[in-house]
Amino acid sequence: MTEIEKAIFADSLKAAEKLGQLDVWVRVNGGGTTGQAGAIVLGIARALEAINPNLHGALSEGGY
Repeated sequence: MTEIEKAIFADSLKAAEKLGQLDVWVRVNGGGTTGQAGAIVLGIARALEAINPNLHGALSEGGY
């Protein structure tokens, strides 16, 4: 993953005010790096919303 893609992952955690509070471990398979990055962002957003459904607005506003 590129540094830009890594920053996008961190931005989703910042939007939820969870940066530095959670460890994120992902495993992706297939597709290109852009598709994998999109899948990771979606997975992080879904996991954050599963932890706290009230985060939906903040994540949605950020495009996550």
